[in-house]
Amino acid sequence: MPTPAAVKAIFLEAAAIDDPVAREALLAERCGDDAILRDRVVALLAANELAVTNEGTMTYGDRAATVTFGDSSATADYSGRDEQVGAIIAGRYKLRQQIGEGAWAPSGWPTRPSR
Repeated sequence: MPTPAAVKAIFLEAAAIDDPVAREALLAERCGDDAILRDRVVALLAANELAVTNEGTMTYGDRAATVTFGDSSATADYSGRDEQVGAIIAGRYKLRQQIGEGAWAPSGWPTRPSR
């Protein structure tokens, strides 16, 4: 059974290689005949590739949204909208009551609307 440290070390080496042929050679050299080790490293490489490919994209079910980090204009039109009692948050939670006021803004406890 390969150790997590061994899997991580090989993954980090392989992830730094862009050339698929060179990456495959590294995996063959480092993993040898250990199929479990190779499978774990390949799974991490696939997950890493998916994360890099989808960077800036969030998915929920069959819906996807592109997110731009550090762009304050994306939320500028909604200033204070979710801070009031009765507001629907994230399309499914209703703010029932204000429970306090913090350093940033009044806050409340969101609940799911009844169905």
